[in-house]
Amino acid sequence: MMTYHIVSRKNPITKVKKFYPALISPVPMNNAKIIERIEKKCTLASSDVKAVVDALEVEIIDCLQAGLSVRLGDLGSFRASLRSKGAAKAEDVVVGNIMGVHVVFTPSGKMRRALSVKNGMIKFLKQGEKTVAPNPGIGG
Repeated sequence: MMTYHIVSRKNPITKVKKFYPALISPVPMNNAKIIERIEKKCTLASSDVKAVVDALEVEIIDCLQAGLSVRLGDLGSFRASLRSKGAAKAEDVVVGNIMGVHVVFTPSGKMRRALSVKNGMIKFLKQGEKTVAPNPGIGG
């Protein structure tokens, strides 16, 4: 279940203020908790799951550093992208224009469907309420 609160945002051009639902930042799920949850769903010991998760992390980093993208089946894919400064002419672009690298995650179709508001798979709870808000979907 996802918990949201209401925030006000002002349009920077028209200065009109509107109210929007925004997710409350969740407590992050750390590796130890993920490993424990995976261990309960399979026949592997937690040490084996930890070894696989650690190896996967290293492999993803190695592939991204090599300029490769990584597709992980029904999870999605990871690719590197650049933050950079522009130049007036193409010949003025040098490696010094690169300010940083960040990772872009693209969820698979299965994950997008699992997180789709339209199919009602996600339940929402407004902060401070005790019952689950109905999910009327888009336009509802």
